[in-house]
Amino acid sequence: MPTILGANSVSGYDISNSLAFNDASSETLDKNFSSDGDRQKFTWSAWIKRSALAADMVPFGAAEGSGRDEIRLNSNDKFQVFLGDASDANLITTRVFRDVSAWYHFVVAVDTTQGTAANRIKVYVNGVQESAFDTETYPDQNYQMDFTADCEHNIGAEGGGASLAFDGYMSEVNFVDGTQLTPSSFGETNDNNVWVPKLISGISYGTNGFFLQFKQTGTSANAAGIGADTSGNNHHMTVTNLTAIDIVEDTPTNNFATMNSLIPSGSVAFSDSNLVASAGANAQRTVVGTIAVSSGKWYWETLWTEVGGNDASSVGIVGTDNMTPNGNIAGVTNSFAYLQDGRKQNSSAVASYGTRFENSHIVGTALNLDDGTITFYLNGSSQGEAYDNISTDITYYLAAGFYNNNSKLDFNFGNPRFAISSGNSDGLYGNFEYAPPAGYYAVCSKRLAQFG
Repeated sequence: MPTILGANSVSGYDISNSLAFNDASSETLDKNFSSDGDRQKFTWSAWIKRSALAADMVPFGAAEGSGRDEIRLNSNDKFQVFLGDASDANLITTRVFRDVSAWYHFVVAVDTTQGTAANRIKVYVNGVQESAFDTETYPDQNYQMDFTADCEHNIGAEGGGASLAFDGYMSEVNFVDGTQLTPSSFGETNDNNVWVPKLISGISYGTNGFFLQFKQTGTSANAAGIGADTSGNNHHMTVTNLTAIDIVEDTPTNNFATMNSLIPSGSVAFSDSNLVASAGANAQRTVVGTIAVSSGKWYWETLWTEVGGNDASSVGIVGTDNMTPNGNIAGVTNSFAYLQDGRKQNSSAVASYGTRFENSHIVGTALNLDDGTITFYLNGSSQGEAYDNISTDITYYLAAGFYNNNSKLDFNFGNPRFAISSGNSDGLYGNFEYAPPAGYYAVCSKRLAQFG
């Protein structure tokens, strides 16, 4: 069976899009409200899939004057809510949120009119209220927040600016002005006991509330609708440095593979929602995807934007049983790779194979774990079946390797962060430059549920 680390099960309600943020590009959505809402009550709900870790980043912030209110993931990878620069209220969870393969559902529900201090801010993760906090300071009763006030509110950065930029994916972002709701307004537990999104209805969003679905509907004034508010309030967001390519299919109801930034160490940097890997001159590293497979037929692409000079870059698979992050994929037992110089390699055995790949070339990989074969494609042309002796008793990472070279590549498991000129799906899901072979599928949770 496939291993889907933290991936959500298929639910009855489908979310079509999410918005991918790259912190290096200062990508934000913002809205400056013209009047106050209810400054004592709100609910914020968002589905989030993390990419970068160990850094302060703010999914939602507001700032009026010198003070700031923030909902953030802090440098310790804990979830934090603070009001008034943390001087008036500050909650920091005890547990951490470091799973870059999973979609989390965060809900922050506030009502400062409550007589019991602990009821004034409630934090929920995947439908369950958080009860353990490292820091637990609640606001005074009837406290007036910056959230919902007539000031700038930011999605993807701190209020009033582009600092502490978020890196990862967001989907179904709700901001409800004037009501302290529970998670059941936004999600439910499915038959597999997994918390999943549900169709949202019956919510009154109040004066300054909004609902962002990232469907690219709305007016041309807000970048083809990337920041369109679908709550009915028409609080469309101003878009900064986000374009249509940042609208992606990776969602809480169809979780696509990305690269696992927790596994490699040293000389490899990840960006663009963990779908771009850059290796330094001294890198000897294997990078792997967040979804491992042991059955089924799978297709993915890698765009080599910079190929190192020693012919040692590689694309392929590596067994999860003995893979370590140190060393190139081509030198690892239970590995099957297509090398930059056109050769192929199974563990330490090298043989002639296909055409050398260069900068701007796209390598496609078709992995058949029903029959134990792997075939590589170069710019859509098959290089022939590379191996037919892959053990079907082992689970494999989808991988790429670097060896003492400066290299950079973009991964596409059907959810690209680079421009696709032609556009091909696996019949239902994904977006590829070249058509997947018949019967091969994008690496996503819906296809794993069907064919894995």
